[in-house]
This record gives sequence, structure tokens and C-alpha cells, in this order.
Amino acid sequence: MKHTIAIFGESERGSLEKLSYLNSLPSLVENLGQATENGRGVHMAIQAIMYQRDLIFFKVSEEGFNLEEYLAGFHLLESKSSDLNLAAIALPGVGDRNIIDRALTICEIQKSFLIIKEQDLYDFMTQGP
Repeated sequence: MKHTIAIFGESERGSLEKLSYLNSLPSLVENLGQATENGRGVHMAIQAIMYQRDLIFFKVSEEGFNLEEYLAGFHLLESKSSDLNLAAIALPGVGDRNIIDRALTICEIQKSFLIIKEQDLYDFMTQGP
């Protein structure tokens, strides 16, 4: 069984508040389109597929900002978690403590990794409680 990576990010196409299951570059292009100007989610999705991982992509309107969108995605992910071999959750552009804490809770339960960028980790570590 392949390991699955869940990525929360911006994309040109796709529906908000829906999990997209992708396992090939053609399906990624068809479902997500091109990367947005400031988004890193599609780039991470391409890397995941190139490393032969299954992928769950949750489209957000802007990476790192809308807490409600992320929480809705986490809720959907948790409802499917028993069917997944979740290896990691990737949150490009997220430094918000509330979002990262919620993702860490899921990672702890699933025994999976959290993938964030260095700048996002710095933002997380330097925020107040």
C-alpha cells in the first residue's frame, strides 16, 4: 500500500471544501490546473506524485489564512482517516498556530509527519500563545 500525503493549498481549478484524490500527473493537471502565483500546494503535489505517493489535495482560497477552510479540511480528512495510510500532512504557507496545532493533533493520532516550510515554522514558533 502506498503512503498518502494530504496537502492543503491553492490551485487554479478544483472545488473548495472537497478532498481530491490524485495519483498521477494527468489527474493532477485535470483536477487542479496550474499553480497559483503565490501558492506552493500544487508544487508540493507534483513532488509527492513524482515520489510515487498517493495524494489528497484540499483546496483553500489562500494558503495560510482562512482558519475555517482548514478546519473543514481537517474534519473531512479525519472522517476518511481509517481508510488512509496517511504518511504526512503538508501545510505550505501556514504559520498560524491554530491551524498547525490542529494538524499536529491529526498527525499524532495517525502517527504521521507534518510538512511545513522553514519560514512557516519560524512564524509558528514566534507567535504568542
